[in-house]
Amino acid sequence: MKKISILEWIITIALATCLTFFACWLAGAFEAKTNYELYEALCNGTFGIGFLMICFAGLMWCSHNGVFNGLTFGVKQLFVVMRSDKAFREKETYAEYCEKKRAKTPPVLAHLLLIGGVLIVASIVFLMLYEATYVPPSTPQP
Repeated sequence: MKKISILEWIITIALATCLTFFACWLAGAFEAKTNYELYEALCNGTFGIGFLMICFAGLMWCSHNGVFNGLTFGVKQLFVVMRSDKAFREKETYAEYCEKKRAKTPPVLAHLLLIGGVLIVASIVFLMLYEATYVPPSTPQP
């Protein structure tokens, strides 16, 4: 099994941090006037990026385990058939393609799952802080 390097961890953490700051900015964290608006924006931003990282890890796992083999083989064969030069056409069967894919080393998903999980836990903390500081706006009396 392939081990993940420190550089891959650093890149993943940097990417997750940048995306989280961007998502929090889009949610309005830097324009918040009250604490509960800030916590709401931080909760939304961290949960979105954490969820996307976990979903990306799931898609990578599905791809390695052959869920998309039929689709990728079909698209690959479509482009092989569309080429005009018959000398470059590969005569690979679907079984050979699946065997070649199965021989590849599985992707390491721990860093994506761990960082995504940390972001979701952070969003739960921000949600609890939001619930603790939320003050409903007063409704005007007629």
